Amino acid sequence: MGRKYNEEQRREIVRTAIVLFKKDGYSAVTTRQIADACSMNRSLLYHYYPQKEDIGTTIVCTTMDCGIQFLKPRISITYPELGFSLYFHRLIFGAMEKTGILENIYMEICSEPNVVINIIQHLMKSYREVAGTQFLSYNSEYVKKVNIGIYTIIGTINQLFQCRRYGLIDLSNDDIIIFALKNYFLYMDEMFDVSKMVEHSKTMITDALISEFINDLAAKNGWNI
Repeated sequence: MGRKYNEEQRREIVRTAIVLFKKDGYSAVTTRQIADACSMNRSLLYHYYPQKEDIGTTIVCTTMDCGIQFLKPRISITYPELGFSLYFHRLIFGAMEKTGILENIYMEICSEPNVVINIIQHLMKSYREVAGTQFLSYNSEYVKKVNIGIYTIIGTINQLFQCRRYGLIDLSNDDIIIFALKNYFLYMDEMFDVSKMVEHSKTMITDALISEFINDLAAKNGWNI
């Protein structure tokens, strides 16, 4: 029989890794250091997380899940899969920028295409859970279009962040979000004033709300961010 998974042990690995990532930076920390800090052998660590990228992906996906649950009771939008993405990305990118360590982890792991795909698939599943029966009530062709559109948004945003990271472009977070959303809405054949929507999101996703989310994220997961 294989080893059983202990959820508290899994969470402790992530909490410990975050402390090390915050101290030395994601790229500098090794799995050996994480195992030593957890007082466990590396084979046990690999049982839970075969690669360091798996820990990073868990951190990013957990942050996104918590962001969705945090926004759900606070944002009322008629079409969750259209409008929710804008508010969600402003919240998540704002939290990444404020904490620094979340942005560092995100940028490092998203340089791997397979990791990006896993994150997008996870986020799509979470989006569907937010939309619930309302999402499922739309006709199938519309749903297919929305699915492709959301993949386009996330993929475009990730690519632009990577280009900025390597100095290929000089765009602010707002510029990146506007660019991605404009392409999305063109694809959806809808007429939206995206710039106006972004401005409206600023009144909804304030610095105070982002700070509240960071505190909520840290408290729920025991993270030192």
